[in-house]
Amino acid sequence: SGMKLPVDQGVVVMSVEKTGPVAKAGLKEGTVITEIDGVKVRGMNDLKKILIAHEVGDTVKLTVYGQNEPLPVVLGEQPRR
Repeated sequence: SGMKLPVDQGVVVMSVEKTGPVAKAGLKEGTVITEIDGVKVRGMNDLKKILIAHEVGDTVKLTVYGQNEPLPVVLGEQPRR
C-alpha cells in the first residue's frame, strides 16, 4: 500500500461506518490500530483472527497509535457486503 505508516506494524482504519462501533469509539479513517486487548496487530490477518475469536457485543480494547489509553470498542455486527 502507498500509505506510509508512522509505526512499523499495525492496521490502518480505511473506512468508518458513521454509526458503527468504531466511529462511536472516536476512531477516524487513517487511525492506526497497533494492538487489540494487548495483542500486537501486525496486519489484517492478525486483526481478523482476533475479532473472529470474539462475539458481537464483546468489548475489546483497541490500542491506537498516538493515543495513550486503549479505547474500549463494543463489537457490532459486521456489515454484510
